[in-house]
Amino acid sequence: MEERISGLKRTLDPNDFLYAPKQAKNVEAVIRLYEEGKLQIGEEVWISDGVIVQKEEFEHSTKHCFVENASSVRYQLAAKAAYGHGPYANSHELLASIRLALWAGGDGSTTNVTMMNDTGSDVMTLLDTDLMNLGNIDYYIGGRDLMSVSNASGIEELLWIHYLNVQLRTQDGEPIGRWFDEIAVLRRSYPGIVTLTGSGIRRVFWMGTSPIFDALAIAETRGGMTSLLG
Repeated sequence: MEERISGLKRTLDPNDFLYAPKQAKNVEAVIRLYEEGKLQIGEEVWISDGVIVQKEEFEHSTKHCFVENASSVRYQLAAKAAYGHGPYANSHELLASIRLALWAGGDGSTTNVTMMNDTGSDVMTLLDTDLMNLGNIDYYIGGRDLMSVSNASGIEELLWIHYLNVQLRTQDGEPIGRWFDEIAVLRRSYPGIVTLTGSGIRRVFWMGTSPIFDALAIAETRGGMTSLLG
């Protein structure tokens, strides 16, 4: 529990990457619940304006809310240390446009990213430098979850969860299919960091490779995939 409380306190530190002043009131409330013995690790609680609310109210709120579930873990299993290659070398690249989820208050501003297809990740990567290009975030209410994310080496780190809309693009910039939802973890940008795909893309597209060519084939239907690889 002390480890979790320490992690939560990082969000109150202006010098920490996890600093989230808009969540201060909610995070302080969660810390008090732990310290007063009213919340245990593994229990889930929804907070709005510093007080406990029902899940339904949380899900429909337009305020900055916070959900606490310290036992929940996400996974990003592709890593340079595990696979022995630099960014995108010997892997499959995907081009996409991203925006903050409209339902969460995103203003529709987009930016383009290059992602590495990673079937071992259930959350996408959102770099802080890309977040800066996604418009006015004053009314964006994402960033409700502070979650442990495990990498291929089994190391867990605390990261904020954000909600994105994603649309794949061709090499020429033409859209592929519809916009779809992704859950993403916010990471600090640094030379060599890889943007990984999440699980949302696999709910919308069929993806595969053929021994004949090294490119990644993408289709919205199983029949379409068969025609591409056949």
